[in-house]
Amino acid sequence: MVQVALLASLCGGLLAGCQRVPRGLELTSYQDPYFPQRFRVAFDQCVYHVDGSGDIHIAGRAETAADDTADAITSLLHIHVFWRPHPGATFVNPTGMSATLRYVEHSAAGTAVYGGTGFVYPRTQRDRTLLAQIDSGTLALDSTTGRPPERIGDARLRGRLRARRDAHQTLDLMRTIKLHVGGAQSER
Repeated sequence: MVQVALLASLCGGLLAGCQRVPRGLELTSYQDPYFPQRFRVAFDQCVYHVDGSGDIHIAGRAETAADDTADAITSLLHIHVFWRPHPGATFVNPTGMSATLRYVEHSAAGTAVYGGTGFVYPRTQRDRTLLAQIDSGTLALDSTTGRPPERIGDARLRGRLRARRDAHQTLDLMRTIKLHVGGAQSER
């Protein structure tokens, strides 16, 4: 009986240490490394497309309303999940990845473009939606235009996305991101 109680408390402690992956994106900004700041982005629109080579492209768009102190911010996301991942067997190996990430924050004052890599685990549902879990993602500032919102800097990200299959909207969002990237000045 004591062994059962000990085993139950050990399992409970292990499960309490596991964190649930949030719906949407959770960005942890390390602009100030001593005081990391978390942001959540819930996408109003999230779509995906499978290209001819079998790679999956996930695109999302989120709008945050303006308050008295800041402009409205449009967040755009493009995840390119490789059919044949790049080297790296598990997410424990930081040199490996299965996806490239591009994240854009745009406001009337300017645009910030972030790029990075991560592990994305896609799973197609019966209703043709795609569930994608993002683990161990990293982002760094690639380029800026104007005076963009200074919210993120270098960041880690994780999350879960539910995307519906729509090739036209996915390609449209990817084009919108490329337009923002094309006009931005490199930070590196």
